[in-house]
Amino acid sequence: MQMVTSLVVGVRRWSSLSIDAWLFTLLIGGYGIALALSFRGVYASLLVMVLALVSIGLYLGVERPTVRLTLVCAAIGAIAIAPTLLGIYLRHLTDPSQYAHDGLIQVEEAAKLLLAGKNPYAENYLNTPMARWHFAEPNVAVNPALYHLAYLPFLVDFSAPFVGIIQPVIGWFDERMIFLPLFVATLILATRLATSRENELALALAIGLNPLLVPFLAEGRNDIFILFWVVVSVFLLRSGHRVWSVVMIAFACATKETAWLILPFYALYFVGTNPDVADKRRRQKLVEQVHDALPAFAVFAAVMSAIILPFLLWNPRAFVDDVLLYPAGLTEHGYPIKSIGFGGLALALGWIHSNTAQFPFGVFQVLFGLPVLGAMASVQQKRNTIAQVWLGYAVLLFVVGLFSHVFNDNHLGYIICLLAIGLLA
Repeated sequence: MQMVTSLVVGVRRWSSLSIDAWLFTLLIGGYGIALALSFRGVYASLLVMVLALVSIGLYLGVERPTVRLTLVCAAIGAIAIAPTLLGIYLRHLTDPSQYAHDGLIQVEEAAKLLLAGKNPYAENYLNTPMARWHFAEPNVAVNPALYHLAYLPFLVDFSAPFVGIIQPVIGWFDERMIFLPLFVATLILATRLATSRENELALALAIGLNPLLVPFLAEGRNDIFILFWVVVSVFLLRSGHRVWSVVMIAFACATKETAWLILPFYALYFVGTNPDVADKRRRQKLVEQVHDALPAFAVFAAVMSAIILPFLLWNPRAFVDDVLLYPAGLTEHGYPIKSIGFGGLALALGWIHSNTAQFPFGVFQVLFGLPVLGAMASVQQKRNTIAQVWLGYAVLLFVVGLFSHVFNDNHLGYIICLLAIGLLA
């Protein structure tokens, strides 16, 4: 009987924990176990586990906000920031093709080409450190990214000045010099979207210790770059700075196509809905709101055009081939099917005979994506909030990503960040 009573008390105690306490316990415990298993030495493994347990104990035992914030910052510093800095340092000590993702190397080289007056979408990357980067995909002998730049121009445009200034001064450059400050800024801005201290800490943990984001930040994948501009845009929109918000969302959309899927929900929030207005007046009111929003939409179109049109007009065929056909595997040296979603399942079950075969993923994306878009937009019409913008974007991106040609673990990590902001903002 005493054992049952103790169990009930224990369950009640755990169930009363705040969401940030739960997240800290699960994430630090998970990272502690993973790190302990990665070490060969018994003493190193024990030290990591002790540190993890002491940190969890402190977090649960001391409810003072300053103490908990200190622990969260220390954890993010040790698990996210320190490995990123170490990756930068080790790459500098060894070779530009080491300790970095090939996408990071390519953006740096694309920026150098742009500074030299060359079109990064028309050139190949065979004579760059990318050619020495370790590439291993079944049925693909050579990294297809050596022939294609899949990213939209803003990331290259943004990086070029940093490459042009830092490289001559210190003799080298690493794209993570940009990504890391944006990671910190994203954490600060995202937590300011939260409505309580508990949710601020939970958001910092969900983004800053996201196990499907942090390891890829360390190797230099660019998800944090897109997330930063989306977070800034929504933060400005909520603060009433509508035009600047539109500029920021244009920056995100001019970086990667995954940002495009926020536009329906963003526009719906931007225009506003009026569920309480009588049916006779609702349509007229909506027309008025759309009319008022037209100047801002014109700003979006102008910024997008200013970023994308120069490259599109420079070499239309090369640009379309790189940013649209290549990621879908519809061109020479197309990227192989690589997905933790439908594509991977179809390959495993033999529905698609090879990872280099062409398959109409776009049909499935439209078939499943449109109903989800309609459903989430309908929900937002009834509850037009910033949180609903994030949730609609996250759910739609997940469904479209699930049926895409390429859907990696870091893409899922990005979606988890969106969901966290939607649920905790």
